[in-house]
Formats: sequence, C-alpha cells, structure tokens
Amino acid sequence: MSKYEFPRIFDTDQGHSFPAPFSSMAPRGLQWTDYPFQKQQQTVHLAHDAQVAYNLFVIVARSGMQFPIRQKIADRVWRWRRATYAVSAAVVLVTLASVFLSISTPPSTIEVSSAPTFFDANRALRTTQELARLYSDRHLGSEDAAGAAAWLTDKLSSLDIEHFNESTLVPYGDKRVAVDNIWVVLPGTSPRTIVFSAPRDPAADARLSALAQAAPTACLIELIQVFSTRSHQRTLVFLSSEGGSQGGLGLSAFLHEYPDTERIETVISVQALGMEGRDFLQAGITGPGITTPGWLVETATRVLARASLDLHLPNLQEQIADQALRLYSGEQVAALRAGIPGLTLYDSGEGTVTSGGLATQGAALERLLLSLDDAGSPPRDPGTAIVLASGRYFTHRSLTILGILALLPAILMTFSWLAVTRLRPEGWLRHLRNLLSFVVPVAVTLFLTWVAARVGLMPVYLNQAILSSPEATQPNWIVGLTLLLLGLVLFIISRHFLGYLKPVESRATTEMAKLTGGLALLTLGLIFLLASSPFSLAPAVTVAWIWPLCTSFLEPPSPAMPWWPNSRSNLWLLALGLIGPLGFYAYLSANTAAGWFGAWWFFLVQMVSGAYGIIGPAGTAFVAAGLLLLMGSRRLRLKPVESLQRTNGLGTVEPPPRVLKVRKKTGQTKG
Repeated sequence: MSKYEFPRIFDTDQGHSFPAPFSSMAPRGLQWTDYPFQKQQQTVHLAHDAQVAYNLFVIVARSGMQFPIRQKIADRVWRWRRATYAVSAAVVLVTLASVFLSISTPPSTIEVSSAPTFFDANRALRTTQELARLYSDRHLGSEDAAGAAAWLTDKLSSLDIEHFNESTLVPYGDKRVAVDNIWVVLPGTSPRTIVFSAPRDPAADARLSALAQAAPTACLIELIQVFSTRSHQRTLVFLSSEGGSQGGLGLSAFLHEYPDTERIETVISVQALGMEGRDFLQAGITGPGITTPGWLVETATRVLARASLDLHLPNLQEQIADQALRLYSGEQVAALRAGIPGLTLYDSGEGTVTSGGLATQGAALERLLLSLDDAGSPPRDPGTAIVLASGRYFTHRSLTILGILALLPAILMTFSWLAVTRLRPEGWLRHLRNLLSFVVPVAVTLFLTWVAARVGLMPVYLNQAILSSPEATQPNWIVGLTLLLLGLVLFIISRHFLGYLKPVESRATTEMAKLTGGLALLTLGLIFLLASSPFSLAPAVTVAWIWPLCTSFLEPPSPAMPWWPNSRSNLWLLALGLIGPLGFYAYLSANTAAGWFGAWWFFLVQMVSGAYGIIGPAGTAFVAAGLLLLMGSRRLRLKPVESLQRTNGLGTVEPPPRVLKVRKKTGQTKG
C-alpha cells in the first residue's frame, strides 16, 4: 500500500489542525497550508486506513502543538465579520432594552379644570344641520366651500363678533387652490395664545355623515359664544380653516401670516364630532419627524376621561410607518412643523350626530381649553419622536442613537474590506470613477423628476402629497416610463464614459475593490437617510444589516448551518435585504388608496413636493447606486476551500501535487 502526506487544514480560531479527509469535522475559519505535518523533524506518512488517520488526528489535536500557518484574506474577513455582527447585535440589543426600560415621562402635568361648562348642545346641533343642508359638498376649491365661508362670516356678523378672513393660494396637484381662513381673536389678560381650529372641508373618511363633517364648525361657533362671555387668562384664537386632512393647509397659511405666531403655545384641532354612543375619540399626533408632546397627550387623556371618553393614539408600528413614509395628516402637522405643540381630536366611521353626542364631546373640548388656559407655562418639548397613550415618549435623540448603532455592520465591514483591498492611489482613483458611473445616472434621474414636476408634468403639493387627491395616487404611466427610459440611457452613457470596464488589476483585487465601493456607497446613503430623520432609516434597517454580509470569496459550508446558501453570487443577500423596503411599500399599498400599482407614483410625488427634503432623496440615490454595484460583484472560488466539501470516504481525497509528481516519475498507481 502506497503512502503519501495529507495536506493540512488549520483552525486559526482554536490552533488545531485537521487531516483533509476529516475536514467536514472542522469548524469554519480554516486555512490551508503547504507545509507537511512535522513531528520531531520527521514527516508523518499517513496510510489510507481511516482509523489510523483519525487516531493520529486526535493525538495531534490534543497535543496543542503550534504549526506555521499562512493567514488568508478570506479567513481574516470572515473572522472580522463574525466579530462585527456579534458586537453590533449585542450593543444594539442592550441599547434598545435600555431605551424601552427608560421611556421618558411628561416633565409636568396640567390640572384638569373643575369650572362649570356652558356648551349648548341643542344650539350646536341646529347650526350643524343648517351647514350640512346648505353646503353639503365643501371640498377644497369647490363652490360649496366658498359658500360655506360666506355663510360663516354672515353668522359671525349676525352674532356681532369681530372676525378676520384671509385667502391664500397653495399648490394642490396640477393646480393652485384658494384656502380661506376665518378667525376670531378673544384677548385675555395674557398675550400667550391658544389656537382652537376646526376645518370646514370634510375629513378623508368617506364613511362619515354630512352632519359629522359639519359638527366641528358648529362646535367652533358655540365655543366662540361661550368664551366671549366668560373670563379667561390667555388670548384665544378660534380659526375656521380648510385643508385640515391635507396636512393643515389652512392652518399652515395662518401660522405663516399671523403676526403673533411666536406667542402661540398650543393648537387644538377637531374633525368629525358629535356622534351618539361614542366612548372614545382618536388623536392625530404625528408630524414631520416629531409628535405631539407627552404632556399635551396626557392632559387631553385626563380631560376626556372626565367625560367618560378614552383617547386612542396610533400604535407604535403605525407611528413609525407614518413617520417613515410621511403619511401623517391632520392640522397638528402644520402646528408641529412650526414648532408648536398640536393635537387633533376626531371621530371616524358611521354614526348619528345627536345633541347628546355634541353635549358630551363639546363640554370636553370646553374643559380642555379651560385647563390649558388655567395652567402655567407649558413644559418645553424635549424633542418627542414617539408618544404612547400614557403620555410617555421616546425622544428624537434616543432614536438617533439607535440609528447610529444600526449602521455599525455597514461601517465596520466597509472598513474591513478597505483594509484588505491593497490598491495604489491611482487604482483607487480609477475605482472612484467607477463609483461615479453608478451614482450619476441615479442622481440625474431624480433631478429630472424634480424638473418634470416644476414644468407641470407631475402634481405638486404644499410640503407633502395628499393621499385623498387622485393626482397623487393615480400614476401617469407616460411620465413614469419616460423617466425610467431616460434613467437607463443615462446609465449606459455613464458606464461607457465613466465606468472602469477593463480593470488592470487581478480579478481578486478588482472584485474586492468593487465590493468595497458598493459597501461604501451603501454606508454613505444610510448616513444621509439617518441625517434626514431616524424614521427615514427604518425601511433600510434590513439593508443595513444584510447587505454587509456580501463577500468576494466563496465560503466553505458550515456543519452548524447546512441550510445556509453557498451561492457564487451575492444576489440572494441583496434580495433578502429588500424585505424592509418592500414591507413599507406593502404597508402604503394596503392602507391607502394608492394601491400596489400607484404607491411608486405616490413616492415620486412626495419627493417633488418636498416631504423628504433634499438629504432623503440623496441618501436613496447612494443606496440605489450601491445596489447596482453590488449586483455585479461575484464570489471567487478559492481552490483550497473546495476540499472542505463533505465526502463519503477517502476515495475523493487527492494526494498533494508533490506526491502526484513522485508517482508519475516512479510509475506508481493508486491503491
């Protein structure tokens, strides 16, 4: 029986070595060496007998002897990756737990007023019925909307109440509409101001009756009459606006034009009230990156509880999704955007408006204004990002810290590949030019989208797209396909003139540089998204944690995870990382009128309307460019790693090349 030397596999983590026939028993992170196993300067020749080889393997492994090994780039990166994800996961979990365990509570509470209320529900019901009968279709820009504004001014004049009105043109889709604001100022002993607003136009919920839609205006008129005859400390402004469900278009125009905006402390808005048998009201609390402060939510909750009403807030998932996709609606959006604590109270669904329903809810609104009027200075908002029903909240700072920690895998793996990719400066310049060939077409396509909106080819809105507007949710396929075609043409041109299509380095160096560049673009894009808002990073969390797993080397199979794919491409990892973005896309499609085929158009309209600012689209462009670059990366097959596949026996184990050469000279055969 002929004898030959087995090649050795070294476990760099444990310092043990394994004969090649037993490589399936070795853990991951192994290194091949060209040195034969030496013991007392004598080469150990192993026979084909498996039991003898295994016994020798056990003796060697237990001896703890050190052997010379050659460190490989692949093994080094794999070890760094394991350490990166272990440390990152531990840090994120500990921080997340500490954030949840230390949720902030409102810094102070406001006492609920015990003063009597004088809200006349029967008179409010008659006013509601009159408005609903005369002007039932008060959509923004309609004839009934103008008629309702004239009706309200006549009503206030008949009550001998001084009022002001102003009309402002705002962009609304493919046109500009007039927003008419009518307000009454009731001065108090203090210049500090509370604004109570009630939009005249209907809310977005089509199930609401005409009476429920008209009730907020009737409540506004009734509260004006109540507070015009009773004393109060603060100045009270009662505003009848338009565009309430469209992010507070009227309130936004009012806050921009009102001369004493800096004195406004709180904004309370109402929509769809007065339905009989309701035991709760819903709250609109989300705004651009911030929410209603916890102290205001806690105050409203206790006031409504006095009237046997609960306050329902959007749950945690809804708040995150609405913030990430900019789906917030209600007049609190305009108030929060202006840095003023705001809260919208509303009802939804079908129901019958009665004097009993108006009495309960109207008295609660009067008591809420009395409580805010009697309170001292409101607490300073610490930067509330998410608020719970109890008034406890997460701050913007804590979410930003979590976002920074979520970027650890992408940042560390980018620097890991940068450390092992050895290129001269001129080589990096060539690959930097290659990165630009991916970024430029994506950025230019987004810029062309903005140009298309400015020349009238796409609808534009004030601050954010309106979900109830058909122009925002029904795609213009001609414009969309034209932009896609222009993007493809720009990509081809950019790759031809800027792309590094024929690298002069070795294939291994080229693939590592390509992977490093893709991860660098990904990391830069994620940083831009985080700078825009911590919520903008939420859809890309799976991207931030899965895409850095991409590698330039084919990995050995793992006995611990035999189900783990061992593909020659990184495409499956890239597809897996898109779970997060696709999940948010599905949320938008299922919970709005946009649908699966209109959600992409809504995103474009949101972008050109300024909902995501400039940094958000810039981050998206870098992430998309990184995806295109990573799609072209390939995993190189390292020949030593091929022998790490499981085998049924020793028949497939080939002798090392030196032994084959000796056999050829001596004429020996196997066996």
